[in-house]
Amino acid sequence: APPGFPGFLNSFSVIVAKKNTVVELECRTSGDPPPEISWYKNSVPIDLTDPRFTKLDDGNLKISNLIEDDEGKYECAATNQKGTRLSSGDNLLVRAKRFRPHFTNIPNPRYVVSPGGRLSLTCTAVGAPVPTVDWYRGTRRLEHEKLDNQPPGTARIMLLDLSESINVTCVAESNMGRIYHDVQVVVKNLPPPPQRIYLIDVSATHARLAFTPSKTDGSTTSTSTTTSSTILKYLIFWIPTEQFDNQTFHTMSNQVMSLLHPSLVVLDSTTRTDG
Repeated sequence: APPGFPGFLNSFSVIVAKKNTVVELECRTSGDPPPEISWYKNSVPIDLTDPRFTKLDDGNLKISNLIEDDEGKYECAATNQKGTRLSSGDNLLVRAKRFRPHFTNIPNPRYVVSPGGRLSLTCTAVGAPVPTVDWYRGTRRLEHEKLDNQPPGTARIMLLDLSESINVTCVAESNMGRIYHDVQVVVKNLPPPPQRIYLIDVSATHARLAFTPSKTDGSTTSTSTTTSSTILKYLIFWIPTEQFDNQTFHTMSNQVMSLLHPSLVVLDSTTRTDG
């Protein structure tokens, strides 16, 4: 965006208010020159001739004597000579009485990540009063993983450098009740290498290998801590002749992997011209 283009200084979230009360929706902006503010409900301009709706001097919107029809998504638009920016909006819920928390945004119940990977999880709940929302691993609240500056009723965590599978739970709680959402994070480990590698034929230009696939080859396995996926190809590493000895041959099983049904696999190497 060009310098001076309108921007927003406040976050937008879910607002829960009771009938017949007053609510003020905030819209703090930046820009040069200072932008003009206009308001929309469900993408329709708000009729400011209605005495219940008032745009304040600072641009905020005040709604008086709330009724259930006031529910909806409220967005503010900031406009100056550089352009117009539309806010993400506040979702206003009008309630006649208090009610239990319920989730409005939850992550999938299961994720699979690679070792050392990262994962962001966001959970949002509403209620009257607005519930507190936190993430737990077992009984431990995930404070260090929690990201700051989230809207009320929202908790977001960032899981870094995952090395083992874990279960985490989003908990939304108020004096009206408590609700849970569980998420399983599975770290996808590498399957075991094949066993008993044999050199069955060798010449100046090629070599043939045979090996027995490991016992878990040929199927996809999953436990509470690991998961393995079917391997689609082999990896064979050439080693210069002067570096090859019996010890090197015995360690090659860690460099060649398979996951196939046959009990014996034979591979032909590609032709080499460098000895």
